[in-house]
Amino acid sequence: MKKMMMLVVALVLTMTVNAENTKWYNPMDGAEPYICGRAWNSEIGKTFSRLPERFHGKVTNAVWSLSRNSAGLYVRFNTNAKRIAVRYSVDNKYATHPNMAPLNHSGLDLYVIDHNGKEHGIHNQMNHNVCSAKDTLLYVYEDVIIPESGTHGFDYLLFLPTYNTTTYLSVGVDENCTFSFYGQEKEKPVVCYGSSICQGASASRPGLIWTNILKRETAYPYINLGFSGNALMEPEIFDAMSEIDARAFIIDCIPNSFRFEGDGKTIEERFPAGIRKLRAKSNAPIIIAESIVAKDDEFVSKKDSRKVRANAILKGIFKQLKAEGMKNIYYITAEDFGLTREDYIEGTHPNDLGMVLYAKAYEKVLAKIGIKTRK
Repeated sequence: MKKMMMLVVALVLTMTVNAENTKWYNPMDGAEPYICGRAWNSEIGKTFSRLPERFHGKVTNAVWSLSRNSAGLYVRFNTNAKRIAVRYSVDNKYATHPNMAPLNHSGLDLYVIDHNGKEHGIHNQMNHNVCSAKDTLLYVYEDVIIPESGTHGFDYLLFLPTYNTTTYLSVGVDENCTFSFYGQEKEKPVVCYGSSICQGASASRPGLIWTNILKRETAYPYINLGFSGNALMEPEIFDAMSEIDARAFIIDCIPNSFRFEGDGKTIEERFPAGIRKLRAKSNAPIIIAESIVAKDDEFVSKKDSRKVRANAILKGIFKQLKAEGMKNIYYITAEDFGLTREDYIEGTHPNDLGMVLYAKAYEKVLAKIGIKTRK
């Protein structure tokens, strides 16, 4: 018990931020929020949401609630500080998910970009209070090495919680250090619509969800429209996506839609109508993905027969769209993802290994349309 108390005291001392010498910067203080990874940034305004208010009442209540989660959102900034602190709050400090680490659903993830364009994860070394905070959450990154050639600072990416609603955030550095936020990237984004896997289940931290892996490795912005359990191909979501001037669209809804397909109508009616709606507004490539199917061994019963059937319906629609002459559409099969039993956390959602495989499968298709991985 005494050793445990000493450990807690040491952590508290490490987490202390000298308020007198720290200057705090709020990404909401700009004329337009310095929030990246979402469409409608100016319209959404000073919240960490993913859909604008005018969709409230149009999308389902579940989708609206999940759109308040900050999955896929990130903040870009430049600083020469050797110590970076982030204080923030979420609307559910006691959130629990049986298959997800707190550092993913409610935590942060920081990456630095060196002067050669290479990204490096900044390890937090447990200098956070995500699991114990009663009020403000705090991350402290200490002793960040600034090489001599980097005295003018480095660019950073700060990824936000995936399954919680961020309500406030500010970044603090020593007052004698330089600091500036960046606005959204100018490049057209890749828009990703999908299920809980798209939203981030079940990576260990935000930087390792597959949309954020792709963002880091391809250097293009990605918009995460992952809605856990609720990627049901609703017309209203395709309406929303059709407003976005996208570089490409990724549609990965079968992991949810298969549960509601009944005689296939959810997929057979909603899916082709949604794809045609996107194509009517945009010539951007559309990537269509099957659901992954768990690769359990012979000692575990197979539970994914409906997913297999839904995938077959999806492939049939894809072939029909191609036969009708629709161009610039691509397809990813369950086998293309290549997940084995070791790549799941519980047989449904990928762990970190599985998220990397997800990203690699998409990278292969994205490379065909000119969105290549940075070397």
